Amino acid sequence: MTKFIASHPGVLVRQPIAQAIIDLLPLHCKPLIGSLGLSPANHPGWMHQQDLLNLLRQVESRREGNPFGMVSIGLRLARVVTDRLSADRSEDVLRHLKTFYQRAHRFESPMIGWTYQEHAPGLLRMTSNTPYPSDLEYGLLYGLLQHYRSPNQTFLIEQQSGLGGVQAYRVHLRMHPLPSLWQAADRHDAYPSL
Repeated sequence: MTKFIASHPGVLVRQPIAQAIIDLLPLHCKPLIGSLGLSPANHPGWMHQQDLLNLLRQVESRREGNPFGMVSIGLRLARVVTDRLSADRSEDVLRHLKTFYQRAHRFESPMIGWTYQEHAPGLLRMTSNTPYPSDLEYGLLYGLLQHYRSPNQTFLIEQQSGLGGVQAYRVHLRMHPLPSLWQAADRHDAYPSL
């Protein structure tokens, strides 16, 4: 799928998700909202996906080569999304990302969204054929993993170039053993200084 182009002109995005993206825009991009005619009153309940993508395209063009703008929007969007997901583990939230995407969009093709593949324990491959920018998707994945990971779990996301409009992300999850109470007590810094 081509980035910034909706799969169909009639695709709609749930207003809370679209509004969250709009609210998360950097301050210098806020004037774009009015210039594109986007406001909650104009789109009760749902917003045309192409309108939202046009806004994101404008934001992308103003970033001047800095990918962190879209990544930070994705990171902050993950905080909003976690309120709408019910998962206990990072693997679970990634496994159900396509379902969440489909529920957040109306009239979207069932072929559009995310796929989850587990290649080995702790090695996952996520692919996306959504029209959203890959840096925003990376930020969303990072934010979701940060929120849902176990206390003793670390992760790494590799963004890979996709073919034919598909963006791929390799996710490495690693579990570290938690120290026992006895191990913590044996360390000299576990005791308060006298």
